[in-house]
Amino acid sequence: MAGRLAKLVGTKRYLWILVPVILMLALTIAMEFLASETDNVWARGIVAGAIGVVGLFVILTTVRWIASRLQISAPNVTAWHNVAIGLAVGLLLSVTCGLVFRFLHGDSATTTFFAAIQPAGFLRNLGPALIEEASMRAGVVHLLNGLYGPWVGMAGGSLPFGLLHVFGRLFGNEVGVSLVIGTTASGLLLSILYLRFGFWAAFACHWIWNSLASAWVMYAGITSQNGIQQFEGAPETVIVLVVACACLITIGDKRWLRSHTE
Repeated sequence: MAGRLAKLVGTKRYLWILVPVILMLALTIAMEFLASETDNVWARGIVAGAIGVVGLFVILTTVRWIASRLQISAPNVTAWHNVAIGLAVGLLLSVTCGLVFRFLHGDSATTTFFAAIQPAGFLRNLGPALIEEASMRAGVVHLLNGLYGPWVGMAGGSLPFGLLHVFGRLFGNEVGVSLVIGTTASGLLLSILYLRFGFWAAFACHWIWNSLASAWVMYAGITSQNGIQQFEGAPETVIVLVVACACLITIGDKRWLRSHTE
């Protein structure tokens, strides 16, 4: 059986992209299960962060091995200085989408935005951001870019990323079409950031967005359990993300659009 699988993957090289996705799903389930064992928000954050760091190492090691088999370069995880770019993009988009969401959907403000920020969330969101970016961007996007070019890489890091959020139902999250569309747009944005600026830029953008999302929902006065899903799937959020993607593609150096990672 193992021999047949290896032969199949050898002839259909794109099947290798399933490996980091499977690792992501397994690590995410483990993270959610272990974090749910305690009610302490800081303990949950420590568990999620620790699994995120371990997951980052495991996924990147696996992707490097796959890349060597496919004879393409290893993922770009050395550009630490581009964390600032990811944070800047993530903050700008978070503030823009949050204020528009508050204006269109918010009730009378019951708290200030800064009071709604949950400090433990910054720690807890390290886990999902590290695991998902290692799998989807350093894994799927990088491998597809190396095999077929950046446009296929961007496609592989967007729609599948949105569809994978359906697995959120396993953890009691409401997942509708609007959320899939919203996370598809965010997946495209993160894929562009990875291809242009490297892993840490995509990670930083993902992390700061997730960490502030609940604060914007609370600031808008929305108390329903699926408030974050409403925020991330809102039409105005999708529009802002798409415009940001267009700007990142058309403005500045475009050499990354003309080259593979080989």
